[in-house]
Amino acid sequence: MFHPIGRFAASHPWLVCAAWLVAGLFLTVAAPCWDSRTQDDDIRFLPDRCASVQGYQLMQQAFPDDVFASRLVFAVERRDRQLTEADLALVKDLVAQLEQLRAEAPELGIGRAICCRDAIVGGRLTSTDKHCTLIQVPLASPFLALQTQAAVDRATRVLRERLRREGPDAPQLYATGSAGIGRDLVTAAGDSLDGTTLATVLLVVVVLLLVYRAPLLALVPLLTIAISVWCRWSCWP
Repeated sequence: MFHPIGRFAASHPWLVCAAWLVAGLFLTVAAPCWDSRTQDDDIRFLPDRCASVQGYQLMQQAFPDDVFASRLVFAVERRDRQLTEADLALVKDLVAQLEQLRAEAPELGIGRAICCRDAIVGGRLTSTDKHCTLIQVPLASPFLALQTQAAVDRATRVLRERLRREGPDAPQLYATGSAGIGRDLVTAAGDSLDGTTLATVLLVVVVLLLVYRAPLLALVPLLTIAISVWCRWSCWP
């Protein structure tokens, strides 16, 4: 089987290369978008027959405003002194900014934010020494999802822009919670992957040059890999 294929490829190299190029172009045009076929949501990734998914769906129907897959927590802190009434009013304004972002960008999956002004749990969100208070923001996506990373980045940027208008005396703002930690994990993993990819490419080039001892021969597997990567990113952006 492999002998006829090898003879045909050796006898018609340009025809084989052209066929693969046409196949790559066809996949680029015809293949579906990667984002439309994948899910990074740990709930929607499972089939509907799972008891956990059925329970989650029932909770969504009964408590649509209280169901969340991860939680983003903002800590507003003054290290040198207690938070003043003006600071607590600023926290309420930050919650208003989050509610505005929630209305403007529903695709982020941001839920109703809760702060120290909440009538039910507000008293538990401020530390006993009055140096720190929390803003809790439920999110509809898991803590490692790309949607969570976008929501955390966007919300943090909005709140920091609001604090910047208060001048240098504004309290400090920190993003934490499962969503904040997940965002940092995804960012760190991406940075590590970039460095690993560069080192791998350099190592492959060096090994191929040592094995083939000819730059043109080393280009054959490199071009094959490059075309494969091009097809992958062209078909599934």
